[in-house]
Amino acid sequence: MSGLTSVSEGAALSHPRPEILALTGLRGLAGVAVVASTVGVWRTAPDVLHDLVAGVGVLAIPFFLVLSGYVLAYNYPSLSYSAGRQLIGRYAMARVARLAPLFLVVGACVLLLGALNGGDWVRAVYADQAWFVASVVLCYAAYPLLAGFVASRRVAAIVAALVVGAVLLVVELGTSVELYRIPIVWLPVFVLGMTLRMPSFPRWLANRVLVRIGVISYPLFLTHSLVIHGFGRVPAGSVPNALLALCWIALAVLVAEGAHRYVGVPGRRWLMDLARRLDRRTASVDG
Repeated sequence: MSGLTSVSEGAALSHPRPEILALTGLRGLAGVAVVASTVGVWRTAPDVLHDLVAGVGVLAIPFFLVLSGYVLAYNYPSLSYSAGRQLIGRYAMARVARLAPLFLVVGACVLLLGALNGGDWVRAVYADQAWFVASVVLCYAAYPLLAGFVASRRVAAIVAALVVGAVLLVVELGTSVELYRIPIVWLPVFVLGMTLRMPSFPRWLANRVLVRIGVISYPLFLTHSLVIHGFGRVPAGSVPNALLALCWIALAVLVAEGAHRYVGVPGRRWLMDLARRLDRRTASVDG
């Protein structure tokens, strides 16, 4: 079974540690939850169901940042900017190759469609995605600065992240300032992910379907609003509408699979191959 770090998914550089497929499956589960929470059919559902689905959708973003923090700490436990140009370069290129091709191509498509549908359409479809990617990029850049401290002073890092997070939450709830739109505000969440000691996961999370959705979770996040906003949210109230909502979710997954296969993987492979060639050139010069 291939995961995010397999060669078939464009990972041309060797990965530091084996991928935890259950985490990839968990990522897929969260990705489906995000799509389900935005499809619209839940808006007039019973309060308990509506609150559950809405809550899952809201918590999915912090979950992805926590997961990113954990995965980076798992793969690069002692990374720092003093580790050398080659190691930092490989780290940076792996992050860029994962994010940039899909974000740029999907963004270009959204801008093109926005030119036909108006600027509000662009904001409705891609504003959250752009904000999230900016937050992730900031966390990736901050990781080499934070890794040593978090690894050596885990308890202090947890306390600091919780205190800063609590202060930011109080400010967010007590004022009209939308702090959550500022990428640096999410650093405490990312740091908490770096401090985690993951337990063993149930085997069903490594299910082939969930792992596959986990592999395409990033393009799913980028493209699902495009699908749902383009075709319209589904009103609640009948079984046919519920089935239509499931069709929208399935369509979003199919679009994400296509974006991953025909944009994400080739773009990632090209950039990672470029990094590998640069590695060889640097090694030959140093030698």
